[in-house]
Amino acid sequence: MAQKTWAYIKINNEWKHITIYEALHRRKETRSKIFDRFFETKHEKEYLELTPVRTSSDGKVDHFRYKNKEHPKIDQNRNNMTYTHAAYEMALVSGKCRKLLLFEKFPNMPTKKVTVYVQSAEPEVYYVAPTSGESYRIDVLLNLDHTFPYSYFYKWNGKLAIEIWVNHKITDDKRNNFNDSNLPIFQARIKENMMLNENKIATAFQTSEIYGIQLFTQEIENLVHRINKENGFILGAFFDQEVRPNFENEGRYNIMSDYENELFNYKKRLQKQREQIDSINQVIQKRINGYNNQTNKLHEVTNEIANNQNQLQNIKAEINHKLAVLNSQQLNPDDYTKLQLEINKKNKELLNLNHKMEKMKNRNLLERILNKDL
Repeated sequence: MAQKTWAYIKINNEWKHITIYEALHRRKETRSKIFDRFFETKHEKEYLELTPVRTSSDGKVDHFRYKNKEHPKIDQNRNNMTYTHAAYEMALVSGKCRKLLLFEKFPNMPTKKVTVYVQSAEPEVYYVAPTSGESYRIDVLLNLDHTFPYSYFYKWNGKLAIEIWVNHKITDDKRNNFNDSNLPIFQARIKENMMLNENKIATAFQTSEIYGIQLFTQEIENLVHRINKENGFILGAFFDQEVRPNFENEGRYNIMSDYENELFNYKKRLQKQREQIDSINQVIQKRINGYNNQTNKLHEVTNEIANNQNQLQNIKAEINHKLAVLNSQQLNPDDYTKLQLEINKKNKELLNLNHKMEKMKNRNLLERILNKDL
């Protein structure tokens, strides 16, 4: 028997959703009164009537079961629901998760992501596949306000089914029946690090119903906070390849899809142009850096020329001074020879420096910068 954690109840002639925990609490509070009646759908038919069942000793989640043996055979392959599964359902239908970023990524496949803005959400919706006639429950049916990209709202006809995958993914039969109903599916993958502590919650319910409800309610609030903190990010897989917009949405979908394709191609071209501009900017920056380096070397050469000119002037002055001493004084042969050798040495330095200065003047600027001997 497939487990169910939501039901419909008629209060003051209005149908309302009610969780199994709220139903059990109402039963406890109205034990001496006429019991409330709970139904699979918004129809007061006996074969759709449900009754709430408490957590059993083996720790199974509280759930509704059918009162009548003539109940519809709904999703018979569905596995026992975990607290994690129930909590994610309740978080998504709480009305507090208005934006969901649905993300699909497989190896060697293009990434697909769609942001959906939720108008309302219905839990455990009963539906019948038109071709096979088989009955199923949708974990959560989202009624969308809009999507991004926008075309998905029209392609999906404003609705998206969320199937929660904790231990077992959606069966092929169920997926085919969804496609038969032209209903898109997003299978939300709940990984191990996102699961609740099942034993802790089960123990809490066995200890005290009130404590169990408080703990489970807090876990739901934590999930809501986590989903919203992560910008609604949910990892999973889309099954919408067979879905087509209905007659009302087909024209809008085609227009919006063409616009998005054109925008995508424009952004692709723009990105390519930006990459080309970045490449050109890198070349320009490299040249600017080269020119800056050449300018720095030019300053070094200019300073060296100035120093050489100063040195040249000093040598000339020293030679003139020694010549003046040579001409004005009577020197013995040894002093005369020594002074003459000093003058010759300075003249040689002067000739070398003049030769070096001449090379600097005659060389091309680029040669002077690139040759380290200058």
